[in-house]
Amino acid sequence: MGRKKGVSKFSGATRDLDWRMAFIFAVTKCANEIEEFRYRFLDGEVVLYESIDTSFTYLDKETELFKVVNVPIQDTIEKFIQLAIAMAENQKEYFKGFVERILCICFSRTCAHNFGLKKK
Repeated sequence: MGRKKGVSKFSGATRDLDWRMAFIFAVTKCANEIEEFRYRFLDGEVVLYESIDTSFTYLDKETELFKVVNVPIQDTIEKFIQLAIAMAENQKEYFKGFVERILCICFSRTCAHNFGLKKK
């Protein structure tokens, strides 16, 4: 019951906003608060970032094909949604730049042995 109530509150609070983009913003803000979600590989090394940005798929209405859109996280939900929609609608490439955000070592504590990682 707690989950349904939480989603209802979020849905109500974002009623006048693009719900999909609001959800991406909220999840990314929460993920940035958890250290394990901010680990990435960079040049073969594991790096802890101060914050992560978003990467999501977006359906191109004209071609009916999905594209991967990378949007920097913003300080407010309104700024993020405005930027995310503009970038998604204006991006012509299906994969723009390196899609580094797909790999996230979010479970490094539980599967560190799979990556040869050990927390020091």
